[in-house]
Amino acid sequence: MRRNIFIIILFIFVKANVGFNQCEVKDTLINIPDNENPLGVKLIVDGVLNNDMAHPDQGVCRVHLKYEHFQRTELTIDLISPAGQLVTLVGPYNPFSSPNPGKRKWDIDFYPCSDAVSPDPGKSEHFNNNDNWGFLSQYKGSYYPHDYCLESLDKGPANGTWTFLVYDHEKIYTGSLLGYSIEFCDGSVFDCNPCTSNPGYFENDTLDYCINDPQKGRYQTEFQRKES
Repeated sequence: MRRNIFIIILFIFVKANVGFNQCEVKDTLINIPDNENPLGVKLIVDGVLNNDMAHPDQGVCRVHLKYEHFQRTELTIDLISPAGQLVTLVGPYNPFSSPNPGKRKWDIDFYPCSDAVSPDPGKSEHFNNNDNWGFLSQYKGSYYPHDYCLESLDKGPANGTWTFLVYDHEKIYTGSLLGYSIEFCDGSVFDCNPCTSNPGYFENDTLDYCINDPQKGRYQTEFQRKES
């Protein structure tokens, strides 16, 4: 059966600027489609001088996600590199889990499996939706991806399209993506230009949108620069 893909493309034009290694989108509000259609949120990266993900000094050293959902086991989030390599950050989808609805918010980091992490109390080091996540709670731990490691993103260019694929596999319970970032291990040469727009939803299509749009629609996006 053919799936319809709803895609929001966020263009981040990255330029040389020593001292910055992260593009962060924060204080956004992107409603996750409440069905089996994946939401694709894309970061377009350009201008990273060390453009070889196979280089020993390059790689993804941190991914940050901020999101909320009413039924944790319905949601999976993948990160796909420009070369098409995929790491599952949030998972697994478990259609057989007992319903335990209630709003939960995650404001969490993912690190390479060679680094130390500090999960929330009682939670697995590799992020696991099947852990006991209490409702009406907020979590701020650090984790390894649910499936594979960030080190698995080791082919192709750093520049290009990085995609977060967010799947809400069932209906009824809803959620939102509130922020996200990718930090490169050797990214001290780039900076992010701010961008705000209201892309809406488009079936089987994409949308380009512009820098510094003053509109105040429901998709409000703020980019921040962080020093390494």
